[in-house]
Amino acid sequence: MTVKKALIKQQYCIVFTRRLKLGSFVICVAVCLGTDMKLALPSSLENHYETLRLLYTGCQVVHGNLEITHLHGNPDLSFLQVNKFVMYQLVWNSN
Repeated sequence: MTVKKALIKQQYCIVFTRRLKLGSFVICVAVCLGTDMKLALPSSLENHYETLRLLYTGCQVVHGNLEITHLHGNPDLSFLQVNKFVMYQLVWNSN
């Protein structure tokens, strides 16, 4: 039996209704939880990039801190499509 860990992203939807015209529309955003590690070393530097990729892929809003730290070289951060974050953004590289 294989057990896979899944990082759950919640999706929030808001329904807007126009009073003067018929119709309505829905806006949905994927909300992810942020981290609170500041500059502490991750438990596994080898898996750190993959963990960040899993946390933030498909995420539009980070509820908490967006911390991108301890990455070496020139990692591909194209998975970051975050539009908003609630607390702070920390980007730090230890090259």
